[in-house]
Amino acid sequence: MKKILQFGIAATALAVAHPGIARNFSPEDLVQFNRLGGSSVSADGGMLVFSLAEPDIEANARPTDLWLLDLREPGSVAERWRATGDVNESGPVFSADGEEIFYLSDESGSSQVWRAPLGEGDPVQVTHVEADVAGFSIGPGAQRIAIWFDEAIGCETASCPDEEEAADAGTGRSYDALMVRHW
Repeated sequence: MKKILQFGIAATALAVAHPGIARNFSPEDLVQFNRLGGSSVSADGGMLVFSLAEPDIEANARPTDLWLLDLREPGSVAERWRATGDVNESGPVFSADGEEIFYLSDESGSSQVWRAPLGEGDPVQVTHVEADVAGFSIGPGAQRIAIWFDEAIGCETASCPDEEEAADAGTGRSYDALMVRHW
């Protein structure tokens, strides 16, 4: 125990004595991290699908793709599922039978729900609403789907087209009342 304590003290002294060895963590470091998004495990527990955003610093973008991991094989490595280039995909959910994956994609120009077979076959757009779909839930048997999206206060229908944003618009929200949840 005494040797472990002496080693710990020596290591701490070495780190303090040579601050040039390490540098401070910066905001630039933070934006370079990959970001893990939503995930889903198949009903039989054999497959995991998840979204992963990988930063492209030069393009000032963070494209998001879906990845599959075979949980039945020890040491297996996740593989990109249906690489789609400039299309962002997120929020994957396995169908009850594990044969299809439902997910959000902006392939049609706005965020909509899509589904695609786990194996061969083309993806099919499931929703066709004017607003960007923010999320969804698949009903039993995949016969019904609940969707939700952000709407402007003045929208009088269930799905108003999203307003065009200025090229320099940020993604922040402004509140004009106190006691707003901010976490």
